[in-house]
Amino acid sequence: MAVRLYKDNPVLNARALRAMANFREHSQTGVLERAATSGEPLILGLADGTQRKVVVLETTHYELRLEDGLRSKREVLFAFPPRTAKKLKMDLRRNPEIATLGLVPAVRPKERLWISKMILQRLIDESIRARFTMLDGSMIPCRLRSFGMWELNCDVKGEELVIFRHGVYRLEVGTDLLADHVTEGLPLNRTYDEPLDPQPPSPQDEPTG
Repeated sequence: MAVRLYKDNPVLNARALRAMANFREHSQTGVLERAATSGEPLILGLADGTQRKVVVLETTHYELRLEDGLRSKREVLFAFPPRTAKKLKMDLRRNPEIATLGLVPAVRPKERLWISKMILQRLIDESIRARFTMLDGSMIPCRLRSFGMWELNCDVKGEELVIFRHGVYRLEVGTDLLADHVTEGLPLNRTYDEPLDPQPPSPQDEPTG
């Protein structure tokens, strides 16, 4: 994947190179795969608005094998280790208007909110506190540590939380709206009306910004 450079702007060029390096480094093994290897429990934030503490036994491209059976990865909006729970509970709120819509992540990557690498890298470079609103209405204030194709690795008061990009509805910094499902003209998927396990998207299916 080529890096888009900016004419006569070394600051933005340096940021673009950092963004691509970050993206490439963190687009391989994810938090669910690491949990399956370590056996350590995770708390999953699900599309129905609930949270579950689980042990991930195995992962495939589409599914998690848990102690009580299989679950689609697409249902998981965010994940964090149990030690993060107390700090997250103090800050986690829900947007009632979004929560009542009953939204679920889209199957097609092009129907998901894509936040550009340059925006994400700026959040990291400037240690900006951002707020991610998820499809279930959960509003997560955090600072971004790193990002890849599928995950955003965040810091919540010194503890780890991973946001899955397919679950993001909106990104804000203070009162500034940086990305939003509606303003991007994306469809609002309210049911799993397509197979949970389509053919895996290729990197070419993702936006390039």
